[in-house]
Amino acid sequence: NTGEWVLNPETDMSVPGGAGAIVSTSSDLVLFIQALFKGELISAKSLEQMLKEKDGMSSGIFQLTIGMKTYLGHGGRIDSFNSLVIYSPADKHALAYLENGNADPNLSIIALVTGIMSNQQIILPQYQESIQKPELDSYLGTYTNSDIPMTISMMKIEDELYLQAEGQEKVKLQAIAMDTFLCNALDLKIVFSLDRKSFTLYQRGQTLQFVKKD
Repeated sequence: NTGEWVLNPETDMSVPGGAGAIVSTSSDLVLFIQALFKGELISAKSLEQMLKEKDGMSSGIFQLTIGMKTYLGHGGRIDSFNSLVIYSPADKHALAYLENGNADPNLSIIALVTGIMSNQQIILPQYQESIQKPELDSYLGTYTNSDIPMTISMMKIEDELYLQAEGQEKVKLQAIAMDTFLCNALDLKIVFSLDRKSFTLYQRGQTLQFVKKD
């Protein structure tokens, strides 16, 4: 989605084979990952081997941190088809997400659903009309907070501002006023200072101040 929907070119499915030509449903993916972690597909020893990391990589499983929880799973993309299936060993929760069009990052939707699954207080998105996009370069950089060990990077991708907390996926921000940005699905509001060397983060009753690193 670039302001209007544009049809993606289609990959010939003889090229990716099993790396992209398998058709499945979200229900199938949930059944699969639940069976995997219940020990119904492979032995506990094989699962342990599958989860071992080397140089940040494991055998088909990655970790995804959403809020305060860690999920295990796998995702993929071909053309504009995206898929993700994740599992929480602590809660025994599984979630599968499929889409056939790229607009906002799917992490926003996933974070909203996992929050509901974890009985967190959720504020449903209240979408606002975007203003004309401001010049983004002055917002870019790495920001830190003196009270908590968290680093946040602001980056520009295709003329959109993205936020990425250390160890988490990046999320797209929506400009609603000069120096003010939202990510509705995460109940996140960012307000930059006039000199754009710091910003205040508002999220679910919490207020944090971040300062740009030199």
